[in-house]
Amino acid sequence: MMQQRIDQLTEITPAEKLRKLQAWIQPFIAPAALTDVLTQDEIGQFIGLRRETINRLLHHKR
Repeated sequence: MMQQRIDQLTEITPAEKLRKLQAWIQPFIAPAALTDVLTQDEIGQFIGLRRETINRLLHHKR
């Protein structure tokens, strides 16, 4: 599990960081979505991005 977390932090693109976090945490929070459990600010803190970037990535996926 720690190696997965380290891999998340070393990914290149912000979108890939977010995707990896979602994949990693989904088994623990299913059937809830990531944004049901964490705020955009908390998601950003987990993967080293600003809240604004998280917001943009989440809205871009829709």
